[in-house]
Amino acid sequence: MMNRAFLTGTIVLTCGAVSVGAPGMMTSAVDSSVMTASASSVFFPSLTDASLTIDGSGVTGDVHDNHPQGHGMWLSQAGGGGSAANNPAGVAGAAWLRYDFHVPVVLEKAWIWNHNQENLTDRGLRNVSVHISTAGVIWSLLGDFEFQEAPGTTDYAHSDEINFDSQTISSVLITASSVNGNYGSDYYGLSEIRFFGETQACFPDDYPVQLASVGIDPVYEDFLEPEPSGWLGSDVAHSIPIDDDTSIWLFADTLLGTVENGARVNGGFINSSIGIHDRSGAEPGVVSYHWGAGNTSFFPHQSGTPGSLYWPTQGVYLNGELFVFCYSVLSGFMLDSTTMIRVANPTDSPSAWTWTASDFGIGGNNFGVHSAVFVEEPYVYFMGFEDTGGRRMILSRMTTADLVGGAMSEALEFWADEGSGEQWSTTAAPPQLVTLFTPGVTETDIQYDETLGRYFVTTYNPFTPQIYLTTAESLTGPWERPVCLYDVPEHGVSFPIISYAVRPHPELSAVPGELVITYATNSFGALGDLYTQEGLDIYYPRFIRVQLEQNPLAIESDAWCIE
Repeated sequence: MMNRAFLTGTIVLTCGAVSVGAPGMMTSAVDSSVMTASASSVFFPSLTDASLTIDGSGVTGDVHDNHPQGHGMWLSQAGGGGSAANNPAGVAGAAWLRYDFHVPVVLEKAWIWNHNQENLTDRGLRNVSVHISTAGVIWSLLGDFEFQEAPGTTDYAHSDEINFDSQTISSVLITASSVNGNYGSDYYGLSEIRFFGETQACFPDDYPVQLASVGIDPVYEDFLEPEPSGWLGSDVAHSIPIDDDTSIWLFADTLLGTVENGARVNGGFINSSIGIHDRSGAEPGVVSYHWGAGNTSFFPHQSGTPGSLYWPTQGVYLNGELFVFCYSVLSGFMLDSTTMIRVANPTDSPSAWTWTASDFGIGGNNFGVHSAVFVEEPYVYFMGFEDTGGRRMILSRMTTADLVGGAMSEALEFWADEGSGEQWSTTAAPPQLVTLFTPGVTETDIQYDETLGRYFVTTYNPFTPQIYLTTAESLTGPWERPVCLYDVPEHGVSFPIISYAVRPHPELSAVPGELVITYATNSFGALGDLYTQEGLDIYYPRFIRVQLEQNPLAIESDAWCIE
């Protein structure tokens, strides 16, 4: 396993936020420590990597060199490696560069130094499109640009500039056109990009709570790590308490097999499993895993329901029954509505469960209602996502009586503004739904802290290491600006990963202001990475423990979201 000893104990992280100028004075460069760069392809990883376009390699002051081998500059493989299939925004193009900011940044502009390799400036980008995102998921076109060819000399000052109009942005994507995407070469390159703007501070002085501590959970750190044989890891990790001593854990895509010589050995891949967590003894308790006979999914797809498989991501326990909400998934990981599974006897052994699956009648790739589900009688609240203008969080609800009585999505009412103020509505169209906060996500959870009198929700950008937290006194808001809480250390492995499914587990918290949070990680691109020794540390739920405290200096603040 990866040596995590250097991260143990209680630590306080600032998420790499760097002040880069007073508000309204966005004239300083954004520090490269708060961003990462990736590309459609790389010719030579250590010498022509995309990260070299943001780390100042080859730059002295404002002048870039013309290294004859192109060191310190990004260079693609032949052909560029770009396609609509691998482009983050689905844009057809010969090559692309992507920049992800670890914290929201109010961007003013970017300076461009095109590919300045001596005698090979034809590799430089020419006709490009620039897309921006608030969460690295939904992209909008900023504009089309033509970059000038670099001179190939030692005194090259930046030749182009992109204006972002002081928008708050988490990701920037530059795509070279399939036609005249460069100046004639079969390769694509860029020397440097320098962003100017202002990073947003973590836990500002007027935030209603302050971070006392955050770190790897000393109790649950290894609780859900791969078994020597059997359950080798999964994501989701949503826990549902069914009594004072027992929780049911939901998992989606699950790896089965054995661990040999410090690496997973493939024994199967299924779409769902569950865990029964016995908390009656000493912490962390004991978990037993369950899946279908013959290494099959615990919840196999049922005819008459959407999609071709289920990802169970949320659930509630009501009146002795378990209600599980699943993303119904088509081939290619496209979401197709929502399936609700109803377990009549969840206190029995899982092998004896009797359950039914029904089309909940709502949801899809750009709209979902069950990112988080929270019971507060007489209602079940559904916090979901909607992609109009960028992925954002929305809220709906139905009565617990309706849910237990067999109602589906037709019983939902949404928090909306149809022109006469914010109120509950059964007729609102998606653009009329109130934005709680951004970025929106498909998986999170809600925790209410009675002492602090606040609800807490986690959010994230899967492509950056940061975990964010937001809070409100009411589920309808206003919600505070999400603040960075923790840096996921697994992003430091040698292959690309994503981090997601960040959620608190209220039943594991022991004192007021405490959050016990899990997050998932996964290889981004190559499943084979999970079957290496390094990959054994990826794709199982990790735990962190957070301690918050009331901020006596907090002042009233408006709801916040990235526009």
